[in-house]
Amino acid sequence: MVYLKMRGCGQPHSSAFLQALLHGFFRPHTASGRLKNFLLRYGFATLIILVALWVRFSITPLIGNQSPFMVLAPAALVAAGFAGLGPGIMALVAALILGHYFFAPPPGSWSHLGPAEISMIITYGATNLVAVFLFHFLRKSRFAAVESAERALRRGEELEREINDRKRVEAELKIARDKLNNYATELEEQVALRTAAMQESIRSLESILYHLAHDLRAPLRAMQGFASLLAGSHAGQLDEAGKDCADRVSNAAQQMDVLLQDLLEYGKVCSVQLAPVKILLRPVLEMVVKRLSGHMERTQAQIHIEGSFPAVWADSTLLQQVFLNLLSNALKFVVPSSTKPEVHIWAEHKGAYVRVWVEDNGIGISPEHYERIFRVFERLHVNSSFPGTGIGLPSAKKAVERMGGSLGVEPTEGGGSRFWVELLVSPPPLS
Repeated sequence: MVYLKMRGCGQPHSSAFLQALLHGFFRPHTASGRLKNFLLRYGFATLIILVALWVRFSITPLIGNQSPFMVLAPAALVAAGFAGLGPGIMALVAALILGHYFFAPPPGSWSHLGPAEISMIITYGATNLVAVFLFHFLRKSRFAAVESAERALRRGEELEREINDRKRVEAELKIARDKLNNYATELEEQVALRTAAMQESIRSLESILYHLAHDLRAPLRAMQGFASLLAGSHAGQLDEAGKDCADRVSNAAQQMDVLLQDLLEYGKVCSVQLAPVKILLRPVLEMVVKRLSGHMERTQAQIHIEGSFPAVWADSTLLQQVFLNLLSNALKFVVPSSTKPEVHIWAEHKGAYVRVWVEDNGIGISPEHYERIFRVFERLHVNSSFPGTGIGLPSAKKAVERMGGSLGVEPTEGGGSRFWVELLVSPPPLS
């Protein structure tokens, strides 16, 4: 049962309610429903005619036998308007028959059915038949309007639900975005705080390391001095074992002093205030080679600076330290007494960087040790043939990274090592 509320009214309109009621009953979808529909429609038309017949009998004392089809013919129109074309035609035929039989003179008989009476019946019948068809089409139009209104109402409700759902989803998305933004902000703050704390811890450790190494050098120098004094001035009072012990103490103090000196250099690399400027690479390389000239003469080593070298953005002190460490290692790590050290240096452009290659003919490095050699105190060779502290390469890598570059190593064909240093061509963009 369908209730249609008229626009602007709070209660259902009675005529619209009746139409909706009939409209609902007159749309059967099963055999039993169609039978029920048939009985309801024709029963409704029969009831309308019986009611009209009672009304006509009621007003007969007032109008007599005039207009025998009064009330009956309009009842047929009502039947057509509410029950359809078939019940309307049936009601019209019944109205003509009953009206002539009961109300045409003489009432209650079929006599005197002459041409005038037949003409009147045909005229009433034709006129009301046209009206029945009109009421039938009017009924269909009303039902179509009702269906359109129902569809529009349902569509409006669907649109309203969709709009409400979309608003709800948008509100939920906004809440989720706000929560995500808040979480991202909190996460960034936590990362910034932890990064700052970590950097502060690193700076504190580096400062402790620097001062510890600096303070330890004084007692080491005293140990080395007293050991030298013992081996020199009091050599006559020592036997061979005593002299050997004095020499061992002196050598150990000297090695410890070298280690502390390297630690101090590493601390400087980590904490020194950078002053990056445009620097030509070739003069820096030539200066480093000149500093190594004494060692090169002793070992008959050769260093070849090949091709052109552009300017880079770097700190002059750190840049010299980087190449001094790389070239010192290249001259040191060769097969003793069988190979003359030979080093080749060249450069190539790589986008915003310049990559400087340092290739030697030394003993080489296994690929599994490429990461290990850049860790502090990590030494691949612990024998006396290749002395060192294991701080040179980590110090060089730290210096290059502080200048915005990177340092690495690659394998070479036929032995040896090939280190590369990438340096910025221009200042990095401000963040």
